[in-house]
Amino acid sequence: MSKTEFLEQKFKVTKETSFIDMRDEACLFWGLEEKKDLFNLVLPNLHNIMSLNSDTTHMAHTISQYFEIHRSKKAILILIQSDLNRKHISEEEKMYIIIKGAETT
Repeated sequence: MSKTEFLEQKFKVTKETSFIDMRDEACLFWGLEEKKDLFNLVLPNLHNIMSLNSDTTHMAHTISQYFEIHRSKKAILILIQSDLNRKHISEEEKMYIIIKGAETT
């Protein structure tokens, strides 16, 4: 399988399903439950959605809340293994980085 190919699996969620619950369920499905802490759920723009579960100021701590707020018709999350040696960010990620206190020019 090439890097551009992927496998797709659909999961049903409840109103209480957290991003961590979804990650754990996806890892169980793919036989990765023993390594689940090495994986994250990301949006198609590669934003690590798992961080929302630890951010007490964010209003969406469940998958249903997040996609309701963002009015997404189709919820797409990608399970990826974290690359701790990565030294750059992707072009998709650059669009979503906001530096607090910085002025736009």
